[in-house]
Amino acid sequence: MNSKLMTRKKYNKYFLILSYMLSVSVAVIVYYTGGTTNVYANLMYVPISIAASTCGKKCGIVHAVFSGLLVGPHMPLNSLLNISQEPVNWILRMLIYISISCIIGLFHDYGKKYEAYITDILTHDPITKLKNIQALKQVEKADGKKTIASFSVKSYNEMVSVFGYDFSGKIVSEFTEMLKSALKQYENIELYKHEGMNFILIITYADKPEYCEYLTDEIMRISENLNSKSIIVDEIPVYIEISMGLSLVKEGESLLEGVRHSLIALEYSNYKNLKYSKYDKALDNHYNKILRIASSFRYALINDDIKIASQNIYSSKTGKVHGVELLARWILKDGTRIYTDEFIPVIEKTELMSELTKHMIDHAVDGLVKNKFKNVVSINFSVKDFNDDVVNYIISKVLNNNIEKGKLQIEITERYFLDKETVADYMIKLNDHGITIAVDDFGTGYSSYQYISELPISIVKIDKTLIEKIGESQISKNAVKSIVNFCKIYNFSTVAEGVETKEIADVCADIGIDYLQGYYFHKPTIL
Repeated sequence: MNSKLMTRKKYNKYFLILSYMLSVSVAVIVYYTGGTTNVYANLMYVPISIAASTCGKKCGIVHAVFSGLLVGPHMPLNSLLNISQEPVNWILRMLIYISISCIIGLFHDYGKKYEAYITDILTHDPITKLKNIQALKQVEKADGKKTIASFSVKSYNEMVSVFGYDFSGKIVSEFTEMLKSALKQYENIELYKHEGMNFILIITYADKPEYCEYLTDEIMRISENLNSKSIIVDEIPVYIEISMGLSLVKEGESLLEGVRHSLIALEYSNYKNLKYSKYDKALDNHYNKILRIASSFRYALINDDIKIASQNIYSSKTGKVHGVELLARWILKDGTRIYTDEFIPVIEKTELMSELTKHMIDHAVDGLVKNKFKNVVSINFSVKDFNDDVVNYIISKVLNNNIEKGKLQIEITERYFLDKETVADYMIKLNDHGITIAVDDFGTGYSSYQYISELPISIVKIDKTLIEKIGESQISKNAVKSIVNFCKIYNFSTVAEGVETKEIADVCADIGIDYLQGYYFHKPTIL
């Protein structure tokens, strides 16, 4: 039981005791001031109201009867003249006391029921009816040694993008039933729902620590089994993949802190593409670094620590520079580098991404205006950049500086196609204003040739993981050939990314890839 509830019950007990003491005090006052004929008898309404309003109707009625008897048959009408009350007098008074306590008590009880109803809504997930993180917040300290397992179904956001919220809600419900069914044979396990398709399991050691260790192993086994299953919703099979994070909480430690640790381990599992990971202090250091990155990035922009690097893109036919891609590099004043794969994933989850994109737009446009770049200039666009603010910003830059059509290019990754409806209108708007659109890292993600053919895309950049194997793997070579042939049908230009040797460059040219980009030709250099 949480401390707030215990405190409330304690204070209710004190108020009830106080109300009885007040009733006795009022009875004494009534007797020594002349009996019930005087106005002091009305003071009895105060303790009756206190009892009913703090402890409810039942306690109020009991207290009303007690108070009625105090000023009832043994209380004189006039103590000075020793005149007794008529029975009808004190009985009627007692009925009034009971009525008042009923009315006030009913309001109290209704308020408690409404409070319980609201609490139930706030502490339970509306879809699964499982307790949620708000319910966990009611428990401040662990009442025993516990293992906490946080796990999630990957790609939930993609499910929502593809299937919509209603269908995804059905997926959540079906998965919850599968999970509850798998867990029902075990004791000492509590299941909570977190956000999206994240769940929290709390395993209590009780008096058998070896049993809890057994349960932890069983949870991992259940996770493995669920990974191999699919959920059938409206006759559509949806395959699920689970990752998990584990943490240990000792008796008396903060349960929420343990949950936080398990979520950190879960995030690390997702980040490293692991099936599970266990929390340790090293993970805290990892995420503290992420927080430092997020908190200091805006200052880095202002302080000119975000440098612009350029990498040339060459024609496979002429060998001449076709264009340049601008890349962000974070270099501190002391020369320390924060690598792209460290800070980009962090700021992509914040509004800072749009600030970086505007920074890149400014440099690209400035370079074109001042003739630093004589060919096509390409910058990366995040999914967060597809909003009115950023899209209107880049268009205004192009119009105000008379940038030639096709000179400025944005690169998007194919995972954006999962949110096609959101980005399509923006892509059309950008294309109408002469901004070329390229698909980056194509061929290894959520590829959809249909989406490419339906959107205003001009260039397909083939992912380097395919290109780097093109000389030694026939499968990769055939995959690249397939992409190139498709692009020729729709008049898309192709770019090979990650060209690092002459052999790879020659194979790309033979296949018919239009442009080549990689360390073999040009390493990114700070402008």
